[in-house]
Amino acid sequence: MKRLSLSIFLFIATVSVFSVGPTSIINFSSVDSLDCLPGTLYAQNFTMPAGNNYYLSKMGINVCETSSAGKFYFALYNGLGDLLYKSNELIYPGGVESTLLVDIPMGLQDINAGGNYYIACISTAGFKLKRQLSAVNTGIASLDPNSGFKTSVIYPYVSDPIGLSGGYGFNLSFVLEGLYKSSAIEPKDEILDFNCVSMIELNTGNVYFDEITMPAGENMALRQIGIKTDTCTATGTLKFAVYDNANSLLYVTNELAYNLTGVADTLYVGLPLGAVTLNASQSYKIAVSYNSTDYLPVLKMRTPVSRGLASINSYSWFDTGNTYPTFPSAIVADGAYGFALGIVLNGDELVVTNDDEPTVSSAIKIFPSIADKTIGLYAEGLDEEAIVAVYSVLGEKITQTKWNTANNLELNVAGYSKGNYLIQIISPSSSISTLKFIKK
Repeated sequence: MKRLSLSIFLFIATVSVFSVGPTSIINFSSVDSLDCLPGTLYAQNFTMPAGNNYYLSKMGINVCETSSAGKFYFALYNGLGDLLYKSNELIYPGGVESTLLVDIPMGLQDINAGGNYYIACISTAGFKLKRQLSAVNTGIASLDPNSGFKTSVIYPYVSDPIGLSGGYGFNLSFVLEGLYKSSAIEPKDEILDFNCVSMIELNTGNVYFDEITMPAGENMALRQIGIKTDTCTATGTLKFAVYDNANSLLYVTNELAYNLTGVADTLYVGLPLGAVTLNASQSYKIAVSYNSTDYLPVLKMRTPVSRGLASINSYSWFDTGNTYPTFPSAIVADGAYGFALGIVLNGDELVVTNDDEPTVSSAIKIFPSIADKTIGLYAEGLDEEAIVAVYSVLGEKITQTKWNTANNLELNVAGYSKGNYLIQIISPSSSISTLKFIKK
C-alpha cells in the first residue's frame, strides 16, 4: 500500500454512522408538464413504508428545458403540514431539461418508517415542472395520487404550516433520497441547559453570544444548538454559529424557520455528524442571529448554573451591525449584559459506532490539518472506492471527487478562502466519516 512520504500523521477523531448507500424514496419518469408560477409553493404528499428509518440526503425535482432561469428552495413537512427542513438555495440557469438536486448534510433530518410527509419547492421564476398522470414510483415511498399548491408565498420564506390552497389530480416529479439509519444519533448528553427566570427581546441586526467552557477529560460531538423563547407570538428565521476561544468562526448552522404561537419553546437546529467537536477544557462562544419584523423574546438567567456538562460565563455579549444571515469571521463584543441567554446544547460522545458493522472512522488520516496549498488523505487497511466531498462551514459543497482508498488522495486547497472546512467521506461498504481542516 502506498503511503504519504511524511512520517507523522495527524489522527482526526470522527463520528460515523452506517448506511447501505443512497436509497430512492421518490423517483419516477414523467410524461407531461405543468406551468408553475413564482410565489407559489408546490407540494407532493408521500408515506414511508414500515420497517426502516432514513436520514434525508437529497431533495429535488425534474424540470423541462423550456423552464426559465431562477432560484429554488426545497422543503420537507410532516403530515400535519409543519415545516421540518428547508434546503439551501439552488440556482437553475434555465433552458435545460434537468433533475435539480440539493444535497442535505448527513444526520440533519430523519424520515421515519411509516411516517407521512410533504416534499415541496418554491422558485423565483416561472418554470415547467414535469408531472406524471399515473405514477410508477421506483422509490420506496407510496405517493398520494394528488399533488397540491399554496399561492401567494413570498420567496424565499416557505410557509409554515404548509396550508395548501389547491390541488391537482396527478403527481409532481419530485426526487427524494435517503440513507438508511442503522444506528440512532439522537443526542445523548446535555452539554448546556439551565432554568431561566426572565426574558429579553433580541433585535434583528445583532449577533448575540454566550461563552461556555467544557469540563476536563471529555470531548463531545455537538449535535443540537437551541435557544429558549418566552411566551410570545413571533415568526422569522434564525441561525446559530460556533466560535473558538480565539473568537474565530468554526461553524454556521442551517437556517431554522420559527413560528411561535403563544407558548414558550426551545428552537433547535441539528448539526451534521462530526461538524463541531467541543474539546475538553476548551472555551467556545455560541452565537445566534435572527431575521424578523418582530423582536425575538428569549429567556435569560442572571446567575446561570448549568444542568449540563459545560459551565457558562455569567455574561452575554452582542456584536452589532451584522446583517442577517452573515456571521463575522471573528466576533467582537461591543456590548454586554449581566446575564446569560437561554442557549441549550446537546451532543454525543465523540465516536458513535456499531460493533456489528464496519467503520471507517478509525482508519482515515489527514495531514496536515492546517494547510496552505494541499492536504493528504490516507486510508489504513481499506481497499475500496469512496466519495470525498468538501464543504464550507456554511454547508456549501466546494468540490467532490472519487477516491480509491488503496492509494493516497491529495486535495488542492490553494484556491480556498481562509477558514474552516469539513470533508465528508462516503464508502460503498456503508459508512460515512467527517474530517476537518483549516485553510490558512
